[in-house]
Amino acid sequence: MAVNALDKAFGLLTPGALPAVPTPPLVQRRQPAFNEDGQKRQKRGGATLTCIRSRIFIALPLVLVFWSACNRGTTNRATTSTPPLKRAEGVLDAIAHIRANAIPDAVLNQTQCLLVFPSSDEHVNRSGLPGIASCRRDAQEWDRAGAVTFAGSRPSAEADLLVFLLNSSAPKALRKGHLELPSAAPGPLVQVSSVVAPVELRSDAVAYVRAGTKLKGAALGGRIRAEPDQPWSEQESKQYSAALVSFFNIIVPTGIIIHHTATIPGKGKVPASESEVDQYHQTRGFNVLCFGKEYHVAYHYLVLPDGKIEQGRPERCEGAHAPGYNSYLGISVAGDFSSVDNRRGSKGLTRPTEKQIKALIELCRKLRHQYNIPLQHILRHSDVAPTKCPGDRFPFKYLVSQVARVG
Repeated sequence: MAVNALDKAFGLLTPGALPAVPTPPLVQRRQPAFNEDGQKRQKRGGATLTCIRSRIFIALPLVLVFWSACNRGTTNRATTSTPPLKRAEGVLDAIAHIRANAIPDAVLNQTQCLLVFPSSDEHVNRSGLPGIASCRRDAQEWDRAGAVTFAGSRPSAEADLLVFLLNSSAPKALRKGHLELPSAAPGPLVQVSSVVAPVELRSDAVAYVRAGTKLKGAALGGRIRAEPDQPWSEQESKQYSAALVSFFNIIVPTGIIIHHTATIPGKGKVPASESEVDQYHQTRGFNVLCFGKEYHVAYHYLVLPDGKIEQGRPERCEGAHAPGYNSYLGISVAGDFSSVDNRRGSKGLTRPTEKQIKALIELCRKLRHQYNIPLQHILRHSDVAPTKCPGDRFPFKYLVSQVARVG
């Protein structure tokens, strides 16, 4: 036992742990109670105190070793006893913070159910690998998490496993208690293919494994079995659902889309600040939960007429400005640059100011360098949607040519 070991190390709590130290003859000789002057003689405890100190200094290194071993054991127990939903949430959080790569927007948007199987030697058994399954109700809401077991070929026993079920029949199959998974394709990655069209996802499921800061696609096959026991509370399930929503709203930017703000309906004027856009977009339902916080403004940046740049939602949060391209950063320039909608300037600026263009060029250069964005991934909103935005008066070709220049 650790306590006995410590007692023996000190040699104070357990008799006979260390050899007896002979008492000096001076201490053995009986001394009179009073000295020659009649004063009471003080007891001499120096030798005994020296002996105790000696034992402590000898035993101290052993004590530190035992304490360190006990402390490591406690830490390991705390880690392996983490509740299942917390462990799954930890996997999602770790993947969300991998900046070098990401799961494409098309996969996230098409996912019907997500299965998370955290790696753990403690929970691996012959019956299969335990995990957590959650299915989508809508874009921002998930069903209560359920316990599942995966039986089949597994890429690595030391890595976390994630399976994205893309078929609309997956939730029904899981509710029945089992789902056959003959073959899940290796999931695509942003680093390899920045934009994946939904038609390119030909498999009913894609899988990934995560080890440390490395995420990669993996092929697997087997069977998913739903378990009747769900050892967590309703509150824990709600917290995990919120973590799922946040996870599916996190991106690694793969491009830039340029917008103009046009006018805010009902106000008849171009917004003068990010907060005005935020208030309007809140009424439109553009809110997103990302990294545990809610944002309303659909864009990532707003460029004002004086060249001032105001940030909207964070760069790593999915936009709400171009369906199918919301992994692109949305930058909106204040004004209405359509010769049809704002012919005489009654709705605000008909062309961007020089300060706006200069600020926009610098911002695009910075973002392109930061996220390794190809020049051909800098687009107008009208390039990806049936809209006039950012208007025919916006100097898009000039913008791209200047962004391409070095320095």
